[in-house]
Amino acid sequence: MLNADGSVRIGRVCPDIPGNQLIVDICHTSWGESPTCVLAEDGTWLGRIISDRSRRHQTIDWDSSGIDSFIISQTCAIFDGSGKKTAVFDIPWNGRKIIIQSYKGDMTGDGIPDLIFHTVPAKEVYIFKNEKGGKVPGIHLGTKKNFTP
Repeated sequence: MLNADGSVRIGRVCPDIPGNQLIVDICHTSWGESPTCVLAEDGTWLGRIISDRSRRHQTIDWDSSGIDSFIISQTCAIFDGSGKKTAVFDIPWNGRKIIIQSYKGDMTGDGIPDLIFHTVPAKEVYIFKNEKGGKVPGIHLGTKKNFTP
């Protein structure tokens, strides 16, 4: 999965759709009207979720299914590819009108990515260990052999 900093993630969040999917946020909207969109790799529209703020979303295999779920930071929740909320993280600021960001990384050294949520600025930080998650093979993007004179 692509884990670049920004508005687009690539992962396999829809098990019944061939290939990978794009998860795209459109954050430059009014508070409460911010969509996170899911598209097939050919650009076919699959759906969207509206949240307070959609910037900072992550893909992660939270249950070792080999299929990614995605986290919309502001919701402090995990969603499946159909847009169903499958878990909510117990964070004291959940629902308050403050900006929340999330990241993923192996915080415990077990090779499984964990989730990090924090306020902006980062005065409060919460780390959630991914106890049942798995590794999803990375997507290798690039031009293969490339020569630029």
